[in-house]
Amino acid sequence: MKIQLRSQYPAKQIGFPGGAIELSWQVSGANPGETQTAYEIQSALDESFTVGLLTDQAKSGQSQFVKAPHLPKNSREISYHRVRIETQSGWSEWSNTHVHETGLLTGSELIGDAIGDKSAATDPATLLRTTFTIAKPVAKARLYATAHGTFDVMINGAKAGNHILAPGWTPYQHRLLVETHDVTHYLIDGENAFGVLLTDGWYRGKMSFFNMLNNYGEHTSFLGQIEIEYEDGTTETIATDSNWKTATGGVRFASIYDGTTMDMTMAQVAWCKPGFDASEWSAVTLREINKSILEPLSAPPVRVKAELPMTLRQESDRVNLDGTQNISGWVRLTVDGKRGDKVVVRHAEILLPDKTLHTAPLRAAKATDTYILGKDGVQDLEPKHTFHGFQFAEVTGPAKFISAVGVAISSANERRGTFTSSDSRLNRLHQNVVWSIADNMVSVPTDCPQRDERLGWTGDAQAIAMTSNTLYKLDSFWRNWLTDLWVDQKRVGGVGAVVPDILSKQPSPAEGAGWVITDRAGWADAATIVPMAAYESYGSSATLRQQVESIRAYVESLSAHRKGEKFLPEEFQFGDWCDPDAPVDQPWLSKVKAQFVANAFFANTVQLAADTEALVGDVAHHKKFSDLAATLKKDIWEHF
Repeated sequence: MKIQLRSQYPAKQIGFPGGAIELSWQVSGANPGETQTAYEIQSALDESFTVGLLTDQAKSGQSQFVKAPHLPKNSREISYHRVRIETQSGWSEWSNTHVHETGLLTGSELIGDAIGDKSAATDPATLLRTTFTIAKPVAKARLYATAHGTFDVMINGAKAGNHILAPGWTPYQHRLLVETHDVTHYLIDGENAFGVLLTDGWYRGKMSFFNMLNNYGEHTSFLGQIEIEYEDGTTETIATDSNWKTATGGVRFASIYDGTTMDMTMAQVAWCKPGFDASEWSAVTLREINKSILEPLSAPPVRVKAELPMTLRQESDRVNLDGTQNISGWVRLTVDGKRGDKVVVRHAEILLPDKTLHTAPLRAAKATDTYILGKDGVQDLEPKHTFHGFQFAEVTGPAKFISAVGVAISSANERRGTFTSSDSRLNRLHQNVVWSIADNMVSVPTDCPQRDERLGWTGDAQAIAMTSNTLYKLDSFWRNWLTDLWVDQKRVGGVGAVVPDILSKQPSPAEGAGWVITDRAGWADAATIVPMAAYESYGSSATLRQQVESIRAYVESLSAHRKGEKFLPEEFQFGDWCDPDAPVDQPWLSKVKAQFVANAFFANTVQLAADTEALVGDVAHHKKFSDLAATLKKDIWEHF
């Protein structure tokens, strides 16, 4: 019998918040008919389970979200956990040991200053650099890092960790995530280099269909430190401060929508390695990051999900690439060329009948990666800090194109459910669902991965929540996104149509468009639908407990909007969005009456709120919401 143990947090990650560790285990290899009759969990502060040993034993068949006896309360705390179970055959062997490590639980523990340069949006990417010396054996080293913008940390020429577009997209002025990486094996004796590549990202890059820059601020900045514990017990911290240097290099432009421009003739070779001469680099500019809003990353980061070989087809003036599968990501292209050759890669989801890219659906997004080769010979080309939604790509330039790989990225990387059948069409339909989820979960649950949008539309999120939970392990992903929903709900006074609510930072559409972006039916109802989907999918009430105040506030907001009437008023709603019979320029004008849609969702949300109160709330709210739900259902049925 084998027992596989894990916690509520993503696998292969460290640096979590404090608080309860909820353990779940899966049993394989049991004899037919055997069931769990009891469990024993051990927690300790060492791998041998002797220091600080705590034990919890219960006569129970529960195996999901069982609280560990140890409760981490301190930053940098490492604890060890294991479980065994009793069946009709007696006690099993111990499970694998699950290691849990907390991050920095308060932002003030990042002791340095946020640093950047004087660049503006769309300027070349910022390079930051410092050096430090190691003169004695290292026992352990950790990197803690965050940014306004997106970053890669480079230590002695190697990227620290495998996270992409770090630290992810949150309401940056109100909540900013800190990443933790084990960097022990990156350090060397003697001089070490600590470098950062910093780009606009979601922070000040072009975002939404308004294509506005500087949505969260005009200046990017990085805040981080490497904490070293030596074998002799002493410690040292290398933090960002005014002694760092800055410059630019080969990344001349990086945009999530428009792609990357890389001029390798301008690259500063070995800029993030020891021994590099940075004497001509400039002093950094000190920037402000509010340390009180920093939190450890607890959601799954964006990682490489798959690498798909692409076929190359020579056309008259270009080479067409086909990855056979639509992905969110980019092309890694291998070329044989000469220094100064210009190579351009454009992306699209489908081809037109003449085999050219169908780019009209991209709207203003250029989805183009451009490279100026910095040397002669065979070399790999790969963009920085962008992603495209595509199956096809078009490559032009004088170089010889040898091979290409589609690099797919996602925050949905742990599969939970699978499906196959004897019908290839049904299997393909299922794979479309699997990939649609993966492609649209790049840090936040988006509507699409390709055009000038890619926003966290709440309507799309509530529609896919249950399906996504069935196929992927996403409980921590949804908890993170719902935290931001509540943050922005309090900020703007209602549940936004997108989370993070970037639309509230941008100008309203032209007068007469009727666009209202908060508390809209079927979109804002993600506030109740997504938490309940998490509970029904995973069996843990943690998400409901986290969101109960948000749910109450949303119900109260809708109730107040009735202004003493039985129903929500007739007003703009997204309604049955994109009804094929609706006017092209007014997709909300569906055959189904918008007021009916709004009130039906209202009744459903109030019922979900009542169900939530029954599980994690209080008697008074449960009765209030139950009575309201019953009244709404009766009135809506009679009226509509």
